[in-house]
Amino acid sequence: MSRRRRPRPGRHLPPHDAADLAERLDPTLHATLLADGFRLAPTVRPYLRQDGRVTVRLVWRCRAQTGDTVAITATHVVRVEGRAEP
Repeated sequence: MSRRRRPRPGRHLPPHDAADLAERLDPTLHATLLADGFRLAPTVRPYLRQDGRVTVRLVWRCRAQTGDTVAITATHVVRVEGRAEP
């Protein structure tokens, strides 16, 4: 018997440049993390929610010389106005 899947109320949008979105959503955090040696994942896939808002998850990673990796994730939920219906 297969496992039942929960339906997801929304859909992914096409990939976008993460650096551009990080500069628009939280420029201070982005600049601080870059100065501390973190690297931003190059692309992000925004998620269009059923309520019309868009969720954007930005991920910065820093790999230490010991081989450990630290990841910081910031999730932003924004309202999009003037979008065309599919």
